Amino acid sequence: MKRNIQKTIDEYDQLIRKKCGTFGAFYIADYRQLKEIITKKNCNDLWDVIDDSLKAGFMIGYKAGLRAAKQSRG
Repeated sequence: MKRNIQKTIDEYDQLIRKKCGTFGAFYIADYRQLKEIITKKNCNDLWDVIDDSLKAGFMIGYKAGLRAAKQSRG
């Protein structure tokens, strides 16, 4: 299976516009923490930066999905 990352980004942007508020938001603190993690690793490799960012984004989304499922069950 081949993913279209640009399409995924566009879908994210559309969902955020539809939901409004802070749904799916990334906060300045998130960016600062990622920068701190990369700095502590003394990492200059862009791939490691992207990898850690994707891992964080996945888990944020995963946990949001679990919360949404729990709320829909009552």
